[in-house]
Amino acid sequence: MNTEIVPFGKYKDRPVEAMLADQNYVEWIAGQPGIMVMLQNRYPALFNIITVGAPQISDTPEHNKLQAMFLDREFQLGSSRFVLVKALKQLAPIGRQKSRQRRKYYYGKPANLHKKAWKNPSPS
Repeated sequence: MNTEIVPFGKYKDRPVEAMLADQNYVEWIAGQPGIMVMLQNRYPALFNIITVGAPQISDTPEHNKLQAMFLDREFQLGSSRFVLVKALKQLAPIGRQKSRQRRKYYYGKPANLHKKAWKNPSPS
């Protein structure tokens, strides 16, 4: 799995796997802001293992390559732009439909009937 050695605490100088087996300890570490800042600055690989989890068998080279692409700023902007444009295209027909409903409400038959009723009130 991983050959990282824990540099501190209860599992100092032991493999990360031993620490990860103790889920209560891992959760406790994750809840300690000072320890997490220290890990993020000094031991980023260990920080990632604690926050994201240990690498899985499903983390294939293709998967890792795709993840690495999201670190590139141009790819982030391009993929965000793609998703936003696609979402806006899906929302556009809904906006047109609501616009038609509003026009019908203001200019449709119900409004015209209402105006006629005021001009020619029915006898009571």
